[in-house]
Amino acid sequence: MQPVLYSLEDTIHDFFASHRTVTQQQCDEFAVSLIGGPVNPVRIQGSFSYTVIAGARQSKIVQFRDANSDLDIKVLDLARQVHGQVVADYTFHGKIGQSSPLSVYSMEMLPGVPYVSAQSRYRKPAGTSLERSEE
Repeated sequence: MQPVLYSLEDTIHDFFASHRTVTQQQCDEFAVSLIGGPVNPVRIQGSFSYTVIAGARQSKIVQFRDANSDLDIKVLDLARQVHGQVVADYTFHGKIGQSSPLSVYSMEMLPGVPYVSAQSRYRKPAGTSLERSEE
């Protein structure tokens, strides 16, 4: 099986192809109206959301989520209580779109490396071992 290479453009295209009542441009314009510009997509998009970094200092994240993949507010609130500032504080801004609207959230961008990036750096490929083989 050939590995599938990640493409930011293809991922964004696929997301909006399955959410035809809202366009990327509408989402970007909504993010600008909330936070200000410029707006730039994050380098690694989720399967059920479109996420941008917005604002003059690029310090805010705006996420447009599939209605079937809303953030679990109870879990986020509990995580914030337990872990404090390690969990970003969020604001829900309602929905955008008609028949299949996207939920809109914003949050501060926290410092550090995204989990998916850190995981891929330290994960060893399948079938490898940390032990040296005897030849």
